[in-house]
Amino acid sequence: MMFGRPLVRAEAAGVARAAPAHAATSASASAVTPAQYVRRPKVHPSHAQGQDRFELGRFLFAAELFDRAHAALAVLLGLNGLRVSEALGADVEALGIERGHRTLTVVRKGGKIVVIPLAPRTARAIDLA
Repeated sequence: MMFGRPLVRAEAAGVARAAPAHAATSASASAVTPAQYVRRPKVHPSHAQGQDRFELGRFLFAAELFDRAHAALAVLLGLNGLRVSEALGADVEALGIERGHRTLTVVRKGGKIVVIPLAPRTARAIDLA
């Protein structure tokens, strides 16, 4: 009978294998930890999980029930794919119109300034907020 997740068992086995090596190579137990010898499993980027369309729908609906400001933040995150820091750092003066589309200028990770087009639902939510 197997208990626990396979990953946990593999990590425990890695620590058990690394402990004798640690004891042989370390003069001081406080200077080095056995965990540094554990080989962590590689996780493929495609296994990263986000919300599916139904979870996103429930998230947007709950935000709309709360208030208009939360609804605007939720659609910026969910429909336009902004990071939380980008959405919270955006300002009303950064809204614009470019080639007939509503846009928002945001500061991306690393300080890069970009203009992103807003989904129609996002533009409506921001106007109502």
